Amino acid sequence: MPESKPFELELGLAANAEIDPRQIVGQPIGAGSRRVLLAGVALPMPPSVNAYWRSRVITVNATGRQMAVVYVTHEGKAYQQLMRELLLEQRAWHRSPHPLLLRVLLCFKDERVHDLDNRIKPLQDALKTSHVYLDDKQVKQLEVREGPLTTPEACFVWLEEILPDRRANAAWIKGPA
Repeated sequence: MPESKPFELELGLAANAEIDPRQIVGQPIGAGSRRVLLAGVALPMPPSVNAYWRSRVITVNATGRQMAVVYVTHEGKAYQQLMRELLLEQRAWHRSPHPLLLRVLLCFKDERVHDLDNRIKPLQDALKTSHVYLDDKQVKQLEVREGPLTTPEACFVWLEEILPDRRANAAWIKGPA
């Protein structure tokens, strides 16, 4: 197995300009309070959905019927493990039960045309398995944008809890679950 080096981000010339994350990714929408869980955290680029999941057809012996089994690939599991380690180092194991706003800035290494939504589901799954939140169904607002070129590829993640009323705020003050 090749030796893995720690994730380090080198910004290219275009990315050295001062960037206000809210300008790049957008302002949050709606009323209520918010608690920031991740604020522009640089993470490794997630693998595409095509490399993250595979499926195979198996035959059920009892009935003779065929069914598809979907599984996470070795590359996907390695990405999940890397994310767990990085987010543990940053103490980002929030296990938030609240609705969430997820904003993602994907910074690729080249000018090729990339399918942005192919990267989101693996990222959400990795955040879930890293215990940042309980389930990716909690993401009620999602914004994804393509950012400047970087070496290596990276994604910047902003994650906020949406606490829409005072009762939820009071529950949050008592401490996250």
